[in-house]
Amino acid sequence: MRARAITAELDDATVALVDSIAAARGITSEAFAAFAIRDAVAREAASDGFVQLGIDQVERGDIVDHDEVMRALEAMIARHRARCD
Repeated sequence: MRARAITAELDDATVALVDSIAAARGITSEAFAAFAIRDAVAREAASDGFVQLGIDQVERGDIVDHDEVMRALEAMIARHRARCD
């Protein structure tokens, strides 16, 4: 995969934090910035995928009525409380 540079403007406080964290890890600020971007992108992609799963389920009609969910939760809570008494 070909690497490509991205330029981002950051305030002085953020740059200082990037520099500090990078130094503590023994890497360059640029390496830390690349790591941070890859990490953020991976988390966002996973979140988007999770949301899409829900959208797909709704579109298929694979849903559970709110009242049914609440009844099931209330029954679970009642069983738990009965065990705790």
